[in-house]
Amino acid sequence: MTHGAAVVGRGAIAHVHSHAIRESPGVELVGVYDRDTVRARERTREHGASRVLGSWAEVLDGRNSVEIILAACRVAEDDLPVHLPL
Repeated sequence: MTHGAAVVGRGAIAHVHSHAIRESPGVELVGVYDRDTVRARERTREHGASRVLGSWAEVLDGRNSVEIILAACRVAEDDLPVHLPL
C-alpha cells in the first residue's frame, strides 16, 4: 500500500522532508503547496512530486490521495479552510 504525502512550504526544511519522503518505501510525494506558486512549481519538479497543490483546500481534499501532510512553514490559522485542533 502506498501512502500519499504533501509538503507545505518551500524552504530548507521542506527540502529535507521531500528527500525523506522519496527515500521512504511506501510513501509517494503527491503534491507541494506554497502561497508562492512559482516556488512550489520549482519544488515539485525538483523533488518529483506529482503536482502543485494550489490551496490548502486542495491539500486537504481527499481526492488528491494525501494522507500525510508535512508543514514546513508557519501557517496562520486564517490560511486554513477548516479549523484543525492544534
